[in-house]
Amino acid sequence: GGGVGVVALPPEPSAVSLNTAIHAWAKSGDRNAGEKAEEVFRIIESWTRDCERRRRRRRRVKSADADVDADADAKTGGYLGCKPNVRSFSGVIDAWANSGAGAYGADRAKVILHLFLERCRSSKHALDPSLLGPDVILFNSVIHAIAKSGQGARGAEMAEGILHTMDEVQLKPNTRTLTLILNCWANTALEGENAPLAARRAEEMLARMEEMYSNGTSEVKPNVVTFTACITAWARCRRFDGAAERAEAILDRMLKLYEISGDMDIRPNASSFNSVISAWARSGRPDGAERAEAVLNRLEEFGTADTTSYNAVIDSLSKSRNGGGGGGLKAVALLERMELSGVKPDLITYNTTIDALSKDGGEDSAHTADLLLQKLEESGSAIGLDNFSFTSCINAYSRSSDQRKAEKARNVLQRMIDRSSDGTQDGVCPDVFAFSACMNACANTNGSRGDRRAALRIAIRTFEEFKKSPEYGRPNAFTYGAMFKACSRLSSDAAERERLLRSMFDECCREGCMSKRNLDMLKRTARNELRQSGLEHGGSVPFEWYRNVRDSDRPSRVKR
Repeated sequence: GGGVGVVALPPEPSAVSLNTAIHAWAKSGDRNAGEKAEEVFRIIESWTRDCERRRRRRRRVKSADADVDADADAKTGGYLGCKPNVRSFSGVIDAWANSGAGAYGADRAKVILHLFLERCRSSKHALDPSLLGPDVILFNSVIHAIAKSGQGARGAEMAEGILHTMDEVQLKPNTRTLTLILNCWANTALEGENAPLAARRAEEMLARMEEMYSNGTSEVKPNVVTFTACITAWARCRRFDGAAERAEAILDRMLKLYEISGDMDIRPNASSFNSVISAWARSGRPDGAERAEAVLNRLEEFGTADTTSYNAVIDSLSKSRNGGGGGGLKAVALLERMELSGVKPDLITYNTTIDALSKDGGEDSAHTADLLLQKLEESGSAIGLDNFSFTSCINAYSRSSDQRKAEKARNVLQRMIDRSSDGTQDGVCPDVFAFSACMNACANTNGSRGDRRAALRIAIRTFEEFKKSPEYGRPNAFTYGAMFKACSRLSSDAAERERLLRSMFDECCREGCMSKRNLDMLKRTARNELRQSGLEHGGSVPFEWYRNVRDSDRPSRVKR
């Protein structure tokens, strides 16, 4: 048995294994996914060309040299190579789309598309059968890459241009194709780039789909995703007159079509309603919160509202300026209604409700905000907790009529400090906003002389503690503003008041935190001190005094 053995070689890579490797990168979320997918593509193509060269050489070799040639071909063993197909190209494009490469990723997607089309036109302009020809999935991948590139109106126009290329190769778009383009316009509205125009272009695309479908093109049937994307485009037109009405009109059309046809593909879902709720919440209209709640009522009757639905309405109540307050108590009622309906509130729900209560200005509102905060504190990690929760509660006391607001605000701040110190891993840590809010609550104290005196002591103690705790940050212009206000309002002794203001004034200037607001406040409350500083009668403000103040808050007169 001295015969020559046959070398067993690994199985030959196929289009399936190539595409599996490329799509693995496409789904990886890696920021280099596009480059890695192209690298796999190039490796396979290089190997395939090598296989073809070796096959041609074998055909030229004489039979007498066959053994030599076989030795030379040991690595390929007669492999045929592996030609990429349309799925290979679309996989590389998807990798670029998902890599977060922005405009560069979109440009690479277009280059790869044109490379594919050129290969299809090769060999006397006949389609290479190994490529399977271009299909709608390939073009959708390119449009998807453009949609995720963040190029605004330019990207949306570029996506529509891909439709013309589809026409050139006699391919018809489908629902996903046109929905992706519609989403490009919706995203353009989100970026604030002429949002109403972008929303109108999105609605035009929806109308085009409806017309094509009614004329017998079943591949472009509008669905709930399409309608909702168009609603979202209008919802993103913040404060544009008529945007919320347009969003709700599309929802109404959607509901009517569903009622007539019973087609589940166009049945509005929670997201459809939520986009309309968001449109009213962002409208800036005095009746925005009321209209948002009316849409929520319709959702509850039609289907199932979710956490996002209630959060959007509560947020609109927090921002509402209609009726002179009361939004916080309405938000609490909505939170209770939410829980009764079986929808689980999250941290956003509680934070927006506390924030709404903080703007009511009532003693009951502040107390209710504190109860909600305590509920969050007791919930552990079930709901969560953050700095905003505590600071909003402190602000609720600051704006309330509670004569003990200083003490209660300080209690909330202390709970925050204790939570941060006891190792609770929820990210809560006192900061300049929380400390400043507490000092502001002290400054807003009314009541008896004794109440104001106690509030002043709390403000000074809190300020000194903050300065000694660099891990919590540094005082800023708002911090000093709160202390100027506290000293001027709470001290009943003129000499003490001037001494405190003088000390606070010197420190504020030394720290570069003298904002225009602070300067104006001092002009009203410490005129003697200002005269000594040469500021009252047109003096200039040294740059060092406001060096740490943002530009928009700096004093107008400058001396460098």
